[in-house]
Amino acid sequence: MITKVGQAFPEATLSLPRREALAKAIDLVHDRYWNDIEQLGHEDVSLADLSMTDDLPLAHLPDYTPLLARQFFVSMTVVAWKLAQPEILMPATVLEQLGPDAIIREAAGVLVGDQGWRRTT
Repeated sequence: MITKVGQAFPEATLSLPRREALAKAIDLVHDRYWNDIEQLGHEDVSLADLSMTDDLPLAHLPDYTPLLARQFFVSMTVVAWKLAQPEILMPATVLEQLGPDAIIREAAGVLVGDQGWRRTT
């Protein structure tokens, strides 16, 4: 598979298998967050039930709102776009700063074949 993800980084820094793992991780995280956003419309779903809270600081969980969840989804989409650009583009928001960590953790899981990392505490 040829991917543009990570093309701004030299091969010595980010090998092709790792770039491919990042691309797969972006798809997995994006799909997971999309499912989270769809669940927000259900009355019996709280923000704590969403998988994206694995990727947000838990100390602030009581302060999270459905709007923040939607903003985090959009931020993750922007991060994915930035990672596919030919030059390095820095995060513009705090939520964009959290995005690469979520993608990298998911990519680590892809590399070891377990479909991603999940916080267990």
